[in-house]
Amino acid sequence: MKVIDVTSRFVNTKGGKIGTDSTHLKDIIPMSYDENGNNPITFETTTIIPSNYDRGGHVHILQDEPLPMTIIGIIPKVQVS
Repeated sequence: MKVIDVTSRFVNTKGGKIGTDSTHLKDIIPMSYDENGNNPITFETTTIIPSNYDRGGHVHILQDEPLPMTIIGIIPKVQVS
């Protein structure tokens, strides 16, 4: 079994970073906000995971600011040979 990518689902999250390791992190950017344009609502982000059948992949999620972050799911997409 090989992990192809990971979809991470967030709610009420501002800021934060996601990537395959601590040196390759990208900003988490919400795709939608509440009716006032302030608070991000539930959203997803997909991260491609470099892995192979003999070495698993990793995902790193970092909140480096004093802002809210709630992870409600981490869903791997796998390939079975």
